[in-house]
Amino acid sequence: MSAKLSPLNARPATRRGQIEAARPAAKVPESVAPGGATAAWGPPQSSASAIAKQAATGFEPGPTVAPGKQRIDASNPWLRKLATSRLSTGADGTCVKTTLGNLDRLGVPSFEGGTEGDPNNSRGAMVQMLRNGHWTSLPLEGAVSRTIKSPYGTAQAHVVGADAYERMAKAGQVPSGAIIFQTRHGWSASSSARGNDMGIVRDGGRVTHNYKSMSPVIYGDAKEVVILVPKAALAL
Repeated sequence: MSAKLSPLNARPATRRGQIEAARPAAKVPESVAPGGATAAWGPPQSSASAIAKQAATGFEPGPTVAPGKQRIDASNPWLRKLATSRLSTGADGTCVKTTLGNLDRLGVPSFEGGTEGDPNNSRGAMVQMLRNGHWTSLPLEGAVSRTIKSPYGTAQAHVVGADAYERMAKAGQVPSGAIIFQTRHGWSASSSARGNDMGIVRDGGRVTHNYKSMSPVIYGDAKEVVILVPKAALAL
C-alpha cells in the first residue's frame, strides 16, 4: 500500500455499513503437520491450481506447515471465513480501509474506532487489534518479540524479516486467513501510510489481499512483517 494517509484509506472513528454473514465454509480436513502445526492438509499447490480447486469446491487449501513453535488450528471459524470467502476489492492505496471492511462484512471482529490517530495507520490498526484481546501475533520461525508503539498505545508483536517471511509464504507455510502487516521502514520509524501495508493472507501465504490480490511481500525493499491470528486459533 503506497498511498499517503488519507480519508480514502484510514478507517473513520465510527463504522459504516452492515456486517453480512459469511457463507458456510466447506469442511477442511486437518492433520498435524511437520513442526507441530495443526493445518489444512495437502501438498503445496500453485496459485492457479489453488484457485481452480477453490472454484470447484469452495475450499481454499491452507498451509501444510506453520514454521515456528506455535500450533495453529486451521479450522478456526475466523481463519476459515477470511481464507475461503469472497473478498471485496478497493481503490489503490486503501489497504487498511479495504481489509477492515472485509473483516466487518464477514463478521470477524477487529477493533472499534478509527485509525486516523496514527500517521502510519497500518501500525495503528495492528496495535489496536493486538490490544483488543481477540488477536495475537504468530511467532514464525526467526521472528523476534518487539514492542510496537503507536498513538493508540503499545503492544508486543513477533516481527520477522521480510525475506524470511517471503520464503515461508512462497512455500505455502503461512495460515490462510491470517492478517499480515508489512513495512518498508520498520515499525518504529516515524512515517506516513506510504510504504506500510495491511492485508489478508490467502493460499498459504502466496497471496496478500490488501485492496486487491497481490504477491506475498508487496514491496521489493520491505523490511519487517507481522502476522496476526485469532487467539482462539492457537492450538494448545
